[in-house]
Order: sequence, then structure tokens, then C-alpha cells
Amino acid sequence: MSFTSKEAAAATGVSLDKTTSSIIYNATDSLTATLTGSPTLASVRWVSSNPAVATITSTGNLAATVQSVASGTTTITASPNDGTAYSATCTVTVTVRVTSITLNKTSTLLYPGNTETLTATVLPSGATNKVVNWASSAPSVATVGLTTGLVTAVATGSTNITATATDGSGIVSDTCVVTVGIRVTSITLNKTSTTISTGNTETLTATVLPANATNKVVTWASSATGVATVNSSTGLITAVSVGTTNITATATDGSGIVSNTCVVTVVVLVTSITLNKSSTTIYIGKTETLTVTVLPSGATNKSVTWSSDATGVATVNSSSGLVTAVSAGTANIKATAQDGSGVVSGTCVVTVPTVAVEADAYAAGFLSDTSVCDPTGVNNNMTAIWSSLATKYGNMSGGAKDYFYNDSSSGTNIAHAKARYHFIIVKYPTLKASNNFMKNNAGTPLYPANDNSILPIITNDKSLMMILLISALGIASMLSYFYLSRKHKHE
Repeated sequence: MSFTSKEAAAATGVSLDKTTSSIIYNATDSLTATLTGSPTLASVRWVSSNPAVATITSTGNLAATVQSVASGTTTITASPNDGTAYSATCTVTVTVRVTSITLNKTSTLLYPGNTETLTATVLPSGATNKVVNWASSAPSVATVGLTTGLVTAVATGSTNITATATDGSGIVSDTCVVTVGIRVTSITLNKTSTTISTGNTETLTATVLPANATNKVVTWASSATGVATVNSSTGLITAVSVGTTNITATATDGSGIVSNTCVVTVVVLVTSITLNKSSTTIYIGKTETLTVTVLPSGATNKSVTWSSDATGVATVNSSSGLVTAVSAGTANIKATAQDGSGVVSGTCVVTVPTVAVEADAYAAGFLSDTSVCDPTGVNNNMTAIWSSLATKYGNMSGGAKDYFYNDSSSGTNIAHAKARYHFIIVKYPTLKASNNFMKNNAGTPLYPANDNSILPIITNDKSLMMILLISALGIASMLSYFYLSRKHKHE
């Protein structure tokens, strides 16, 4: 028996079902080889030129599975296992697709003509194609550059800006809401100036226009924080030290609008006012100046305003404290600080007497001295007496003759003073006709002089004067009648 040996047939060529393949990260693809020439050994071997990008995970005689490993490119080669030099290749590209896109803002505020560039964070960081396309839902409000993310505000309103991956993943970003607003045009403060004492506070307010401005928030500032600070968001001013500072409010909408200025003056306020007197007596027509002690000594404005609660009794000069007695009674004088502190002094009670009676040794001397009974000025010894009376009741400078004159208003000759107080001469019965006590305009004596029982009564009340005068004349008439009756009887 004989055997005939047959040679194994060799492959005459090899090819793959695809020459290129694109695989996303962590995915697979399959390749199939075809041998020509009806080779006896119908199988191929598979090799990856860059296993770090893609590897062959399983093989059959003519099939292979390619597993992507990382972004990149590798060449898969298939060669017949019969040792022939034929081969076929497939270029495999592995891509990492986008899985998420996050914008740098979820909202933003712009004003017509303003621009802003949005940015996108694309993940994973190794994504093969991280390019995104931008879009605006309302281009009439704001447009956005397709590839740049540059947003341009067009008109008032709002629009949604998004970014979409271009790698075929279909990934779309979150949304940034773009609001195109209305700018501030003016800011007006509620005060142009104010005064605050050290350590105290005051809150300023700002009126922002237009009323529908999108962002009406302002930032407050002080030009001299050593004098007064201001809270940048609330407008609360705190006085620090004596001086002045300018407070302003600035719009935060980018319009650059700044308010008018409020000049803040920081002062030291008055804490107490003390009068030099708590009471005093002043006669009608006389004056007295009150003074004050104002504390603290470093008070910025130590001026006071004087006042009287009964100007019919006593007036007071509002700035000088000069009190003038007007009529009988009492008045309370006070001083009030002008610095706005509201501090008021204690009270000085001013008493203006109703009646004063001169009955001292000078009056007695006046009545007993026959040399002083001529009011015409021949004898001027009355001057000393009048000077004494002036010390108590008013300034009666001049000679005695200046203080008596004939007053016939009541139908009776009345001697009285030309000064502020009236003098009633009360006549008692010891009548003597030796020297003239007083004379009328014609030089005729009104009353005999040298009568020690005559007493001058001094009063500032004309009604009381008339009562005393009528009483005195009545008594004098009665006593004169009895005296003359007795004299006639004895004759």
C-alpha cells in the first residue's frame, strides 16, 4: 500500500472587514479577517500597535474583539498564521466623550450694550473633543457667540444661555439666565447736611431712580472716616470725632451714578447749664444780667437762648440774659442750649416787688430838716436823701428839684417823683406856716413845712397811691376841721 503526500495550501492574501474604526472610551469593536487562496491553515494572528489605546481581548480563527483603553490611535494588524507575509490593518481611534458641561454662572445681570463671556467646564477632563456650541433662547434680548460664549445684551428682558457638546454625545449644559436690566439714573440722599454728637449715630436713606431700576442697591462711603464712619450697605453713620465729612452713595449696577453729598458735622453737645442765681429781686424798670456755666467746657456750641415765662412781669434778652423788671409779680427765667441737645438750665425766680416803703433815718431827717423843704432848688440838701432812695429804688441822679412837680390830674395838687416810683406826702394835723414845704406852679405853698409827722410813702402802684392819697387827704381834712373849730372856739 502506498501513500501520496499532499502539500498544505498557503494563503494568497488577507483582508479586514474595515480599515478604520472609531471607538469611544471603555467600548469595544469587532474585526473580521478574510484569507484568500483557500489556505489549509485558515487563521490569522492579531496585533495592536498601541495597547495603551486599544487591545485585542478575544480572538477566533478570523475574528477579533478590540477593547478601547484610552483616547488615542492604534493600528490593529491581522496576518495569516501559515507564515506567509500577507497582512491587513485597521486604524482604530479611541475617543473620550463628554459626560457633563457646567457653566460658570447660573444667572447674570447685564444692561443694554454690555457684554460678558461665559465659560464651560467639560468633563471628563480627558474628553477627546471638548468643544461646545453656545446658544441663546432669546437673541432679541441677548446674543451669544457660537463658539466663544460672549454674551451681548440687546434689550430689556431675559434669555437662557446653554452650551452643547460637539462630540456627538448630545450633552447639554445647565442654563445661565441672562437678565438685561434698567440702569440707575439718579440717587438722592434724604439730607444734604446733618449734625451728630460724638458717639451718636444716624441713618441716611437714598432715593434711587428710576423706580423700576433693576438693581437699586447702593454702596455708602465717608470721605473722612476719622470724623464719621458709614456702614457701606445700611447708611448708618457713627460720629467719631469733631469735624466734618462727606457721605455719598454709589450705584452698584455699573452705571457709575453717585448721589449728592450729605455733609456730616460732628460736635460735642452741651450736657448741663447752670445759672449764677436761683432767685433775685429786681424793682420795676431796673435790670440785671444773669450768666450761665455751660458744660462740658469743650462743647462745640455753648450759646444759649434765654426765656421768661411771664414777660408781663419781667422780660429777658434772648441772647444776653439781661432781665428787665416790668411789673409786680414773679417770673421764671431759663436758658436753653442752642446746639439741639435740648438741655435746659434750672430756674431763676425773679421777684418784682409790689410796694416799697421808705421809713428809715433818711426819711426822718428829710422830714425834720427845715432847710430841705424847698423843692425849687434853692436848698439842695435833699440830694443826699434822694441818693439814698435811689440806691434802693432806682437811679435818681440830679438835684432834688428834678423829682417834684405839680400834678393836677386828679383835681388836687399832688407832689410826686418824676422817677419810676411815686411819692405821696401824707399830711397830719400839726400845721405851721413858717417855711414852705412845697409850692405850686405859682409859688404858693401847698403845705406848711416843719411837720415831723409827715411820712413819705413810696409805691410803684398808681392805684395804691391814689388810695393812700385820698385817705391821707380825708384824714387831713377831718383833723384840719377839728383844729380850726377848736381855734375858733378859743378865739
